[in-house]
Amino acid sequence: MQIVGVSYDTVEILEKFSSKSELSYDLLSDVSSATIKDYHLHFKKGLAAPATIVINRKGIVHTKLRHDSYRERHSTEELLEVAEKLK
Repeated sequence: MQIVGVSYDTVEILEKFSSKSELSYDLLSDVSSATIKDYHLHFKKGLAAPATIVINRKGIVHTKLRHDSYRERHSTEELLEVAEKLK
């Protein structure tokens, strides 16, 4: 399994955030929001809503979790439930 984060923030901003937060996964910069648009994630007040997209080993989207507010995040329980379904 591989986990990455995608944001429309610049590489520099993401490097600072990643270092400060001591993340154990990579953050990818998508300044043009192409990936966000490709996966049909909606925007609120100019911000992309937080989303978790699970893609199986065949490259097919298995699950798309998202919230309507950029302040919300997915719970550990939600993510574990999705992971169990992948087995």
